[in-house]
Amino acid sequence: MKFSIEAETQKIENEIKALDSEKSKMEELIKQREEEPVNFGNAWRDAPVPNQKIEMQKVFYPDGTSSLTSALAVIKTLAERDSNRRFSPYKV
Repeated sequence: MKFSIEAETQKIENEIKALDSEKSKMEELIKQREEEPVNFGNAWRDAPVPNQKIEMQKVFYPDGTSSLTSALAVIKTLAERDSNRRFSPYKV
């Protein structure tokens, strides 16, 4: 009985060591990933599953796509204003 307890203890200790090693590898990968720039256009294009695109939408537009529509309207307005400006230093 004592032998089986010692063997089981050793097995558990080995599993803990393996988990600690895996945890440190994951932490290292996460740190490396945080420092790596992301091209969101490519990430969107290459997303193999629609759920990934939905997750990206939730991050970029937490209030829904209506905020996207609002952002596009602002961009359009700014673009129109700049095109009407024709680089005149006197128009504001």
